[in-house]
Amino acid sequence: MQATLSDYAFNEGPNDEVLYHDGENSVNREEMRTLGSDEEVDNAVINAWAHILNTKGKKHSIYFSTMPYLIVCTDKGKSVNTTKEVRHEKFAKRLNYEMTNSGITNIKKYREFLFPVPAFKHFYLLCINMYNGTVDLIDNRKLPMNVKASTKYEDNPQKMVKY
Repeated sequence: MQATLSDYAFNEGPNDEVLYHDGENSVNREEMRTLGSDEEVDNAVINAWAHILNTKGKKHSIYFSTMPYLIVCTDKGKSVNTTKEVRHEKFAKRLNYEMTNSGITNIKKYREFLFPVPAFKHFYLLCINMYNGTVDLIDNRKLPMNVKASTKYEDNPQKMVKY
């Protein structure tokens, strides 16, 4: 009988056991288990996956971690007096850092820029699509009846595009 990595990851074992590490990102067993439940997927899993896709995936897309979104659209890592300019600078530095870490030196050949958005128990992708000149939301959940997109996503897509 052949065992898979997922069998190993989801079986009993120490929660803090590191199952993936690439020098920048790491995922332990507890974080990996969030993939198999109906709870929020841990950011560490999303961030590691973005790095894997950048180094081994399609060569016309750049996948960012959850950090650019968190810098722009949440209070995580912000001091009380953080200005828009400071957030913009942190956002730009983070994008450059992630691209450099993934070996991306020039963005001219890239046509899709994907940003995972970790909303409470809900993830979706914001895609800046240069093929069509659009900003696309890729979501696994349908928009509920009588709910506007602006209500579901708030102003997060606009905030990300402004930066």
